[in-house]
Amino acid sequence: MPTSKQGRTFCKLQSITEPNNILNVIEMQYGYTVFNDDMAYSLTSDNLLSPGADNLLTSSQLQSIARFGRREGTINTGYIYDSATAGRVIRDRLMIACMPVMLCDFEAAQYFGYLQVGQVISLTADELYLSEALCQIVSKQWTGATWLFTLHISYDININRRIE
Repeated sequence: MPTSKQGRTFCKLQSITEPNNILNVIEMQYGYTVFNDDMAYSLTSDNLLSPGADNLLTSSQLQSIARFGRREGTINTGYIYDSATAGRVIRDRLMIACMPVMLCDFEAAQYFGYLQVGQVISLTADELYLSEALCQIVSKQWTGATWLFTLHISYDININRRIE
């Protein structure tokens, strides 16, 4: 697992997420019925409503709302009829969209060629104030002498904490 002693970063941490792409409150309409020509069910993830079977809340979502304010969105799908599947879609969408996506290019020794795109690794990089942060490799390139990895670094406080 690369550390700052075994490689070096080429750039500062950069966000590839536009502020208007952050989404932390979702209403989902699902289960299309021909008879009514409408969706039969709804599910929300709204911090202003009481948590329950029809309102799912996540700690990442609440952190995002506190940090970026309410960013609302709607999902309409006639292809989901099961509440468990609808809940999973909302949770996955929140996981993807409630925090910015941060990328960093990292140069590593030839030894780390066994790492593959898609793998999750632990990264320690003092210049980024990271200690054993979970990162996903999103790009890998051989430069002729070293590997150049592009890493997706999560700043979800439930996954990683920055050393301040």
